[in-house]
Amino acid sequence: MRTNTLQTIPDASRPSPATEWALLVLLATLWGASYTFIKIGVATIPPLTLIASRTLVAGLLLLAILRLRGVRLPRDAASWRRFMLQACFNSVLPFTLIAWAERSVGAGLATILNSTSPIFIFCSALVCEAQRRLHRCGWSAWARGSRAFA
Repeated sequence: MRTNTLQTIPDASRPSPATEWALLVLLATLWGASYTFIKIGVATIPPLTLIASRTLVAGLLLLAILRLRGVRLPRDAASWRRFMLQACFNSVLPFTLIAWAERSVGAGLATILNSTSPIFIFCSALVCEAQRRLHRCGWSAWARGSRAFA
């Protein structure tokens, strides 16, 4: 089975820093706007239906991109079970909970609360793996990330 791999971009064809910043701003705008659209959507559509349609459209778009790039999907059941588990934990469950929560809180608050996830994961990892020591770099990253919410 042929698989495509990501290749590094040669320096000559790399986008300029201004282009990269513009793409980052576009990504942040689109990502942040999704919370506003969820807030608007849950006013008339049940959260589960909204998220099911959202993930279906995203999945079909990704499938089309894979087809255009010539990437084949796996045919074994074990891979599809792993994909299903990952889809439930990384997309369906969190987005459904966010949509359900946005029935009673604003989109701005939902965005801020969702962006604190890495900090809670970091703290959970410290508690669960107490025997591991954190290096200065890790504490510095945690402090800088936490400062954004203060």
